Amino acid sequence: MKKFTFKQHPRLTGLAGVAYAGKEWVDIKLNNVIVGNLYKGGSLSQVQIRFKIWKKDIMEDGNPNCEWKWFTLKYKPESIIDAKNYIHKFNNIIQAQLNLYIEE
Repeated sequence: MKKFTFKQHPRLTGLAGVAYAGKEWVDIKLNNVIVGNLYKGGSLSQVQIRFKIWKKDIMEDGNPNCEWKWFTLKYKPESIIDAKNYIHKFNNIIQAQLNLYIEE
C-alpha cells in the first residue's frame, strides 16, 4: 500500500486569515491527492485527525450535493508530529478500513 504524505496547508490571507491565525493545519495526501487533514488550534488543545470518506447513501447527512463526508478519528494526539507518527504506524489499517474519497 502507498504511504500517506503530509503538506503544510497554505496560510490564508486577508479576512479569512484572521480566523485561522495561530492554528496549525496540515493536509494528508495519498497519491498526491488530499484525503484528509490534521488540525490544531482555537479551543482545541489536541490534534484532530480527519479523513474524507465516501458516503454509503447520498442522503446520509441530508446533503445530496456532496458524495463524501468527514470522518474524525477518536485518537487525539498532543502534537502534529504524534499524529503523523500514528498515521504512519496504522497506514495499512486506515487504508483497508476506511473507504477514502480520492478525487480522480
